[in-house]
Amino acid sequence: MTSSRPFVPRPRRWPRAEPSLDWRMRAAVALFGAARLMNAPSVRKRLELTGLSWGEIAPVLARIRTVEGWARAFDQAADAAEKNGEFFRAAALAFLGQLILSPFHPRKAEITARLRRCQIQDRSARSGIRFERVVLAGGALVGYLETPVGAHEPLVVLMPPLASIKEELTVLADPLLEAGHPVLRLDLPGQGESPPPLQVKTELLLMQALDELGVTSEPGVLIGGISLGSYFALRLAGADRGRVRGVFGVSPPAIITPEQWAKQPEIIWQYLDLYFATDARKETLRLGMAMTLDDVVADITCPVLLYHAANDGISLPDRRERYQKALAQASLTDQVLPDTHGCTLHLKDPIAPEVVAWAGLIHRPFSRSSSA
Repeated sequence: MTSSRPFVPRPRRWPRAEPSLDWRMRAAVALFGAARLMNAPSVRKRLELTGLSWGEIAPVLARIRTVEGWARAFDQAADAAEKNGEFFRAAALAFLGQLILSPFHPRKAEITARLRRCQIQDRSARSGIRFERVVLAGGALVGYLETPVGAHEPLVVLMPPLASIKEELTVLADPLLEAGHPVLRLDLPGQGESPPPLQVKTELLLMQALDELGVTSEPGVLIGGISLGSYFALRLAGADRGRVRGVFGVSPPAIITPEQWAKQPEIIWQYLDLYFATDARKETLRLGMAMTLDDVVADITCPVLLYHAANDGISLPDRRERYQKALAQASLTDQVLPDTHGCTLHLKDPIAPEVVAWAGLIHRPFSRSSSA
């Protein structure tokens, strides 16, 4: 006998946001957490980068069903580790806690402050590397400068994606430090510790920062980043040819002219609706619509290394071809990886070691010519 009751599909158990937030924020928080933690391969890779194990985290994800609950559990574990003097572990747990929260979530700043505090404690205690928190460009840029004892390679400047912070860049910084490069990790204007507003021409601030650090044309500087960070790295390469010896980028925005960007407004709004509160949307949209490489791309003549993601949902389908055409005058090396925007699954391997090898190839010809 068949039932006359209509079939109602059982809803998937997506993580929930707590009811203390208004409905719009609850929706954004839940979507943000689901997107960043329900993708198990990406989560496991991020855990590898922090030094934590999947066995430690899986029970938390299984036991707790809200995004805030996950963040609270990670932060409580980070608090215990910090009190025990385990600063590396505390920073890793706090990293996960802030990672799954939307940038406008009320607890985001508190957990990020713990991440920052514990990472400074951990990195300052490392032997063989001098750690400094630096404020540059008249206070517009804040970063961490790490210098290996006896550093013999050019400075490398690293910049994070939009809605991310300098503390997330250790996976790229550590191999470069081991190879003898001083590394400067910077928060972009309006993010992390760098004060607002977002700056369309961040390269002007970067040039001022290089002046303050005493960077000259010999041996120059290498600069790179992820997503928006790579966009500003490319702009600096065109604006400061005398000092930038090479530029690399992971998931660079496929934007060459304002007109091309303006044809893709849905990409902007899909991104902004998920990541930003109402009061930040107009400013971020202004930045997005002003983004262009058209005024500097012809002046990018240094070696360029780019990584594109095959499954990049917030960039343009022909991103690789756009850059190949725009950088025809430069020495461009590029590849497409089976990943999503930001190439999280491939940052540790192969991207980080390949960046180190690429940086060495750029510097060695200069070293030989200057010693001849």
